[in-house]
Amino acid sequence: MRVRTIYTLAGGSWGLVLGVIAAVTAVTYALGFSWLFLFGDDPWPASIGWAYLAGGMAVFLGVLVMFVWAGHRRGRRLEASGAGAAEIRRGAWLIAGSFAMALGTLGALALKARVDDRAAAVRAEQDAAFSELLSRRHLITDWLSEGREASVDVHLILSGSRMGRYRLSWVLSDGLYGEELFRDSTEMELQPGEREITLVLETPLVAQRYREQVLAGRGGVLVENELPLFVALEPLLSPAELASLPGRERHNLEIGASTLRVEVERSAGAEIQPADPAARRLALTIVVVIGALGLVPIIWLRNTLDTISELRHTDPLEATRMMLAVSRLLGAATAVVCFATAIWLGWLGLRMKRAERFPLPNARVVRDTPVLTGAAARRQARIALVFALALSGVLVPVLLMRLTSLLAPGTG
Repeated sequence: MRVRTIYTLAGGSWGLVLGVIAAVTAVTYALGFSWLFLFGDDPWPASIGWAYLAGGMAVFLGVLVMFVWAGHRRGRRLEASGAGAAEIRRGAWLIAGSFAMALGTLGALALKARVDDRAAAVRAEQDAAFSELLSRRHLITDWLSEGREASVDVHLILSGSRMGRYRLSWVLSDGLYGEELFRDSTEMELQPGEREITLVLETPLVAQRYREQVLAGRGGVLVENELPLFVALEPLLSPAELASLPGRERHNLEIGASTLRVEVERSAGAEIQPADPAARRLALTIVVVIGALGLVPIIWLRNTLDTISELRHTDPLEATRMMLAVSRLLGAATAVVCFATAIWLGWLGLRMKRAERFPLPNARVVRDTPVLTGAAARRQARIALVFALALSGVLVPVLLMRLTSLLAPGTG
C-alpha cells in the first residue's frame, strides 16, 4: 500500500471521529444561543430543525474534507522524501488510534447514559416521594377570626393525612408601617384528619405593643389600619423523610423556601360589617325628627307645670289633681317606650342566638362594626334577652296599672 493512501485513510478516519464531535458541539452551541437570544420559551419555527441539521452536516463535511486533504498532502510529501514501510506502519497506527478514540467516546457516552438513567430513576423516586409528602402534609384549610371583648381569637383548621411533628409560627405586624408587633411559634404533633388551633390575640396587649413599636409611646390616636397576621405551618421531617427529598428541596428547606411550608396572611381583626350610608342618613333623620317633635311635649309640660304652680295658691285640690294626671300620663308613655324596647331586644336576642352572629347578616349598621360570632355572639344574645325580660317583667304591671288608672271613669 502506498504511503499517500494510508495517510489519506488515516486523515479520513480522524475526520470522521472529530467531524462528528465538531458537528454535535456546533449544533449544541447554536441551540443554546437561539434559546438565550432569539426564541427563548416562545414557539420555535417549524423549519429551524432542518437548518440546524444542515449546519451540523456542513460542519461534519468540512472537518472530514479538511482531514482527508491534510492526510493526503502529508502522504505525498512522505512519498516524495522516499518514506517506506515505517511510514505505512505509522499510518496504520494513526487509523487504529482513531478507531480507539471512537470506541472510547462511544463507551464513555454509554457509561454516561447509564449513570444518567440511574440518576434519573433516583430523582423520579425522590420526586414521587416528595409529591406524596406534599399531598399528605397538613394545610391551613380554614381561618375564622372571632372578636371578643378583650381579645381576637383566630381559629385555624389544619387538615392532612401525614402523622408527625409540625411547627406553627405567626407574626403580627402593622399594615401601614410594617412594624413587627408579635412573633411566636409552637411545635405540635398532628394526627391524620382535622385539628383546630386557636391563636388568642389580647387586645390590650396588642394596643400596648402598637404604642411602643409604632407610636413611640404616644397614645390617644385612633388606629383604623388593619393588622395583618402571617401564619406559617411546616412539617418537621424525620431522617427518613429528609433522605427521600430531592437535593433542591433539601436546600430550599434549609433556607426556608420549601414548598412544604404553608403560608397564609390575612387581617388579624375580626370581620367588619361596613356601615350603610342610607342607614346613616335615616338614623340622622330620625334623630332630627324626634328632637323637633320632642319640643312639643317639653313646651306642654313646662306650661302645665307653670299652671300647676299658680293653682297651688288659688286651688290646691285642682293642682294636686293635675299633677297626678301628668304623672300618670308620663308614666304610661315611659312604660310604653320601655315595653317596645323590651320587645325589640327580645326579637334581636332570639335572632342573634339562632344566627350566632352580631350584627345580623343582613342588618344595616350606621358605623363599621366588628362582627361577633360563636360564643361571643351568643353572649351578646343572652345579654339582650336578659334586658328584654327585665324590662318586660318590671314594666308590664306598671303599664297596666297606669293605663287602668288613666282610663278609669272619674280620673280625668
